[in-house]
Amino acid sequence: MALKQRLLIEGVCGTGKSSLIAALQARAEAEGLPCQVISEEETFGELMAELQAPSPNWHLCQRLDALIKSLPSRMNPDGWVILERFHPSYFAQIPEFERYRAYDQTLAEWGFQLVLLDLPDQAIKARSLYRYEREAEGWIDGNLAFYGSEAEAIAAFQISQQRRRDYAQLSQMPVQRLDTSSQNWQALAALF
Repeated sequence: MALKQRLLIEGVCGTGKSSLIAALQARAEAEGLPCQVISEEETFGELMAELQAPSPNWHLCQRLDALIKSLPSRMNPDGWVILERFHPSYFAQIPEFERYRAYDQTLAEWGFQLVLLDLPDQAIKARSLYRYEREAEGWIDGNLAFYGSEAEAIAAFQISQQRRRDYAQLSQMPVQRLDTSSQNWQALAALF
């Protein structure tokens, strides 16, 4: 029997969020269920650039407020709903749990599960920083310039990943932490 799913897919850059989501969409389709994905463009937007403003403030969570208010009318009650990033990604940048508690509680009440995609620390350099598939966007050079050095960039990705792990310990949602080293997206999608 096909089951509806409510999944929040989280992970530092390069852990395979887009790849897993594509595999999950294929699985839902094979089960004859609609699958709605709310992408990180809508949930996370330009938060990293916004945080570089001279005096960033809490208005940055207006995106989360608007989305959480609109989500009930957008969710198909009989299908899958997948959020690509949400408040745990904000926590990775602004680690103050109380700011996110209400979002977490609401998603838990709606039956969402937090799926944390994770990598061993030694894989961060290759999977998060040196993403050659994104080189046309200037990914590598942009991160090196932003952080100042390869070592600082890698450290920033590792801190971001650790903060997501920390958030998973605080969340009221059921949490599934997946090591995506294998990049076997179909096998990982079959876990749901």
